[in-house]
Amino acid sequence: MLPLRRFTLIACLLATGIAAADELEYNVALTPVWQGGTALDDGGKAGVNSILLSASVDQAMNPGWSFGLGARLSQDRWSFESPTRFDGKAPWGSIRQGSIGFHVNYLTEGHQSFSVVPTVEYAAEQGASGSDAIGYGATFIVAQQLSETLQLGIGAGVYREFDKTSAFPFLIVDWQIDKQWHLGNPFDAGPSGPGGLELSYAPTERWQIAAGGAWRSERFRLSSDNQVSPGGVGQHDRLPVYLRVGYAGQPGWRIDAYAAAAFAGKLKLENDKGNDLASDHYDTAPMFGISFSGAF
Repeated sequence: MLPLRRFTLIACLLATGIAAADELEYNVALTPVWQGGTALDDGGKAGVNSILLSASVDQAMNPGWSFGLGARLSQDRWSFESPTRFDGKAPWGSIRQGSIGFHVNYLTEGHQSFSVVPTVEYAAEQGASGSDAIGYGATFIVAQQLSETLQLGIGAGVYREFDKTSAFPFLIVDWQIDKQWHLGNPFDAGPSGPGGLELSYAPTERWQIAAGGAWRSERFRLSSDNQVSPGGVGQHDRLPVYLRVGYAGQPGWRIDAYAAAAFAGKLKLENDKGNDLASDHYDTAPMFGISFSGAF
């Protein structure tokens, strides 16, 4: 799951809860991201190039119900240079991830929103066994529309990834501070972490400038041919903080350019029994991305 992305499942949930009955909405996004090679603490370098494709469809119905389906595919191509902590060998190569989720949202007459998002995910190094790379779980959201410009809520995610279960709480924020300023969640909450926060400024109807970030943690099954941990598990943690410039075209299409930095980066290896083998941190890494997205 990539750190730089504009369309979010949570945003769709909150929006479709107040949409007109029988309204069908589609969202698509294509996002390539480059994270530059940076030094590992124990020696060597690591970098990754990623691409994400996501799509969703949402159906609003009376009285207050909405349903939707979202899917995404991503590929991370890692490059390593003499990583000392991993015996000088690349701990993994190309990582592929895919997920599909179904959401149900109910909006009461008192403008309270209740949402459930069950999700199934595949995350593995190229060549890994598919049956050993499946995770599943759900996100639960409760939100209250406090005014025409402010919605607040809480959520919780519970996910089973291979041999590990994780759970985390998160906040839902959708605050149109005034005509130009907005504070909200930029990412969807899922196996990789909560939704984060983004503050944006819109000087015109078409242009937008924003800053935000969120904690991300991804786990994936390794190939049986992996040189360091055959059939094991890899993990990538970091805190991406970004600046975004967006332009909205017509009808419903937009482009967003990102400049970011990944803080507190960590790479970790486990064997096929779930025991820790090795881990290493990397220096703050520069990141750049561009997202092409549309709603229709």
